[in-house]
Amino acid sequence: PCHGENRTEAKEYQEALKCFDKTMKRHIKNKPYSIVAFSQGGVFLQLWMEKQKKNLPEKQILLAPALMIPFDTIIHRVFDTLPMFFPIKSFSPKEFRRYESLDVWEYRILLHAIREYQQKDFKLKVPTLFIADPEDELVDVERMKKKLKVKANKEVLTFKLWHRKYLNFKYGLGRHHFIVHPKY
Repeated sequence: PCHGENRTEAKEYQEALKCFDKTMKRHIKNKPYSIVAFSQGGVFLQLWMEKQKKNLPEKQILLAPALMIPFDTIIHRVFDTLPMFFPIKSFSPKEFRRYESLDVWEYRILLHAIREYQQKDFKLKVPTLFIADPEDELVDVERMKKKLKVKANKEVLTFKLWHRKYLNFKYGLGRHHFIVHPKY
């Protein structure tokens, strides 16, 4: 939600959930499917699947999913005090970033989703391939490795850690968080 062409389709968490549900239902149409979810999409997908009784994906690939973030308590406090329309500049490399900045309200939607997910039991519903850089600044990879579980024995959780030692500080603070630009 809010990361496509219409960034203002939802200004709060419940609206964002409805947008995600509507988009998913438009695309899946009761047929077998697998899904790839990146960052915020990963957490929204897990929340969406919690509410679904049928027509779940056969498999999922989670690219640096924002299920858990480092220093989340501090980050929640900071974003709760900032004005809603305060812009936060992107530190992603310029050639890959989609937006120059995001407003605080956009981060609040993400933080609400993360908080909601973490109140669940961390059980994945379908076979999952988890791919992340262990040095990701925005995703707590180690904590996820310890807490994530699968719902049943037949389901598989595979972690693939992508160590990208060639990245250096010139690429910016968000250099280890996978960047998936719609242009690519």
